[in-house]
Amino acid sequence: MHAAIRRLFHGLVLVLAIMPCLGQEEPPPAPAAGPWFDEVTRPIPLALPHGTALCRAAWTELRNGRSALGAASTGGAMRAVFLSWSDGSKSANVVFGIGDGPVNALRAALDKIPADRLPGGQLRWVKVDVVQDTFMIPQPALGDGAEDKEAVLAASSYFARENALPLPSLVGIAFSPSSQIAILPDQLLGLGMTDPKNRLVADPYAQWLVEQGRKPELRIWNLISVLSTPQKLCLFETQAWFTDNGRDCVPLYRGHRLYDDATPDELAGIIAATAQRLAGVINEKGRETAPFPEWIGLPNGRIRTFDAALTALALAQAAHYMEDKQGVLAAGDRLAQALVKRLKPMSDGSRSFCLVEQDENEEDEATSNVQAAWRTVRLSTNALCALALCTLAEHGDATRYDAPLGGLARFLLAQRQPGGVFVGQRRWPGGSLTDVVDPTGSALAVCALQALHEKTKLPVFRDAAVEGFEALLPTVAKRPMDGLSQDEWFLRAADRCFTYQWDDRYIQQAQRFALAAVAEQVREPVVPDSFGDVPSRPSATAAATRSGLIAVAARLIHDGGRQDAAREIMLDVRPSVLAQLQGRITAPESMYLAEPTRHLDFFRDHVQGVGFDLQCQYAQLLSLCEVARTMKHLHLDSLRDPQSAASKRIDELLLAARTKATTYPQFLAVFDGKLVRHHIELPERAPDEAAAPDAPAARPAPSRLGRGEPVVRPVAPRR
Repeated sequence: MHAAIRRLFHGLVLVLAIMPCLGQEEPPPAPAAGPWFDEVTRPIPLALPHGTALCRAAWTELRNGRSALGAASTGGAMRAVFLSWSDGSKSANVVFGIGDGPVNALRAALDKIPADRLPGGQLRWVKVDVVQDTFMIPQPALGDGAEDKEAVLAASSYFARENALPLPSLVGIAFSPSSQIAILPDQLLGLGMTDPKNRLVADPYAQWLVEQGRKPELRIWNLISVLSTPQKLCLFETQAWFTDNGRDCVPLYRGHRLYDDATPDELAGIIAATAQRLAGVINEKGRETAPFPEWIGLPNGRIRTFDAALTALALAQAAHYMEDKQGVLAAGDRLAQALVKRLKPMSDGSRSFCLVEQDENEEDEATSNVQAAWRTVRLSTNALCALALCTLAEHGDATRYDAPLGGLARFLLAQRQPGGVFVGQRRWPGGSLTDVVDPTGSALAVCALQALHEKTKLPVFRDAAVEGFEALLPTVAKRPMDGLSQDEWFLRAADRCFTYQWDDRYIQQAQRFALAAVAEQVREPVVPDSFGDVPSRPSATAAATRSGLIAVAARLIHDGGRQDAAREIMLDVRPSVLAQLQGRITAPESMYLAEPTRHLDFFRDHVQGVGFDLQCQYAQLLSLCEVARTMKHLHLDSLRDPQSAASKRIDELLLAARTKATTYPQFLAVFDGKLVRHHIELPERAPDEAAAPDAPAARPAPSRLGRGEPVVRPVAPRR
């Protein structure tokens, strides 16, 4: 309620600030223009000590209100410096300055801060960005020699409502010198200033200016952001540093930390922090409550049954790495209780209980309606539920889920076919078979049956699990390498079965899976923070899946007596772990979001956006738990080993990738200056809705800015 009132108040203030500007096409008079971004003509990357000194000086100035830069002018090539600071409660304050050298540019930025706006003791985070390269649109010589120079320039200029911004997660934008408006890529991302086509969305920045009390800039922004005429635009790339204490400064790339190693203690701390955050998302009814607007979920907080079971499992596993685990286990129990309430008998009078789901992909045979929803029972979902309940039962009262586990156990045993094969899916009620083949469901069933055996000590579950895994093994053994790295549950099943039945075939498959996952790692990336990614998928979640798989494989190989091979494979997990950790939200990644502290310790899916969901969290927890467990199992204190040739090679490749992060220009070196443009069409009245001759012309409905929302139709870029 308070948030809604606050948004309503801000919207009213925004409209009142805009009203005097409506109807104007030219910006109001601006302060006299001084040096501008296009005067930064050559990159001069700062070494770590110099960047650290600049960041510390900015902290001292903001914290103590006294100069830490000295009076003397250091001089140097023209630089632009952005200074960002936050107390963690709202999106960061940002100012920029331009001067001869980074010190003078920082001094110019500090001069823009009124004395009463200095944060003082409220200061929590500081970030300094030094502009290293720029690119003007249109290019100054673009129209030279053209018959119609004005037409060429107009076609190659920037149209605020139509042009897509190039790579907004890496490239900032500065408008004309008279506007004095420049925006960091971190702001474009954090404030949500681009639409799915990377076109500029004006409202979030206007809202931010209102919150900052910067009315003169707001008036200019509300004009230049909607101008229908072509504008000049300066693109820029920055080199950034961050500090949260004024002493320790870390370099950033794309606004996030770059990791180089991980220890078991560090991973345990991350697991605990993320699990606590995830637990806070689960409400008393076992549904999710979005912690912030960037959270993506189903309506009314619904959680898909499969996701609910995976989340409960992740929380139960994470609890093993926590001292204060009650809140996390309570959240797992809330999910488990919601799952138990959904259990239904497989048929009338049956003692076999299962979770029933909707399958909207099958055709209704009676009506030929492809939208009809069948009620189905999936092996994978029910096996996962049983596994989650068994894992939760490892904490506290071990008998609290015995009754539902009994019904699920009967269901799992009933899905076995001759030879150990499991039925992947049945229709409900009645239990008629479908033609669905579900290898992942079979692997999950093996894991669940082994967990039931460990809980009850009944050999029937162990025997069924081993028989089921033996049925899976020949099919997987024939699978090509390029399809192995996506089936992490098969390896988990192999690991559980190997505890009770040593078999060299399991070790061979673990080696194949590990090799496939390692072979997929990007180790010579074009973009520095793509090191360790899955090719064509810059996703921290996908990287987490691979690292969990490699960790399970290494543990299985170790238990098979091949300790040296297991150690080498585990060292090879480092690129994947580094890639997945980049998705974690710490202070620098959160400081441009609306409420930074609410995002801390969650994981986003990738570094090119700020999207969060349940899957990002449970996938990371399950993966990190496997990595931490295997590191402890193999007595590894680090993922680096100076004595290992493979580890040294990773060091070399990682250094080469990190060097690219301080080499400028980057994206702008290959940018051709052409922006994708989308033609704007205002909506037209349909023929059957034609107005009477005397009726007023139809107008688009007003938006938050009092203007009609245009219909956008993509067209080819104009040459």
